[in-house]
Amino acid sequence: MLRIWESQREKFESEKIPLTKWRFYPILPVVFYTGDQKWDKPFDIKQLFDLPKSLEEFIPQHKTILFNLKATSPERLVEYNHPFGWILRLMQKENAGTDEVRDSIQSGVNHLKLMTPEEQANWAKLIYFMMAFIYERRDESEHDEFLSIIKSSIEDKTGRKEAEEMGKTMSQVLQERGEAIGEARGIEKGIEKGKIETKQDAIIKLMRLKFESVPEILVKNVKSINQVNQLDVIFERAVIAKTINDVEIE
Repeated sequence: MLRIWESQREKFESEKIPLTKWRFYPILPVVFYTGDQKWDKPFDIKQLFDLPKSLEEFIPQHKTILFNLKATSPERLVEYNHPFGWILRLMQKENAGTDEVRDSIQSGVNHLKLMTPEEQANWAKLIYFMMAFIYERRDESEHDEFLSIIKSSIEDKTGRKEAEEMGKTMSQVLQERGEAIGEARGIEKGIEKGKIETKQDAIIKLMRLKFESVPEILVKNVKSINQVNQLDVIFERAVIAKTINDVEIE
């Protein structure tokens, strides 16, 4: 909310609007919840502060609306026959079968065709919601079929091209996300491996400093241990050990 008002303030300043004429937009905070579990998170910002009651009046207060999609009846969503209601009805079917989702996509695009000229400004946003649902929540094997339903419903070339560009962008984002996750996992594994090797070397070096001879089999045993916690225990044993046998490496 602060960032929205900050951007509006910057706009006032860039357009040289007098301070006396600044009027900020009201913001209606809505949590759009699409999960299956019961919502149990706090909405009151006061719960994020640890202050005496006498200071609570200085904490910003605003009402937050919870829209629980899965707990809302499909009939209620399309009660006013608004295209966005039909998109929401599609999003309810995250775990439904292919046939049911296909029918819901078709219903959604049929209602997009009925949008008034005043509503057309939101057409691209609604198409984006549908395509995001397909890419984010449905199996990759269904993507081409579902996207073809959307594209075939768009009569003008500009709209079809816009939808194709959206699809390419989303596909690229998903691919890059997958690559980033794989890279992050590789980095995590590398860091973990580095920690293990460091602890292994520390144990071996400590034993060689404390004791005249360290059997090679003992060194191999230390090198074979890949659990950080276990290596920490062995290191502590090595610190207090009086003989090499006190280290107790299995």
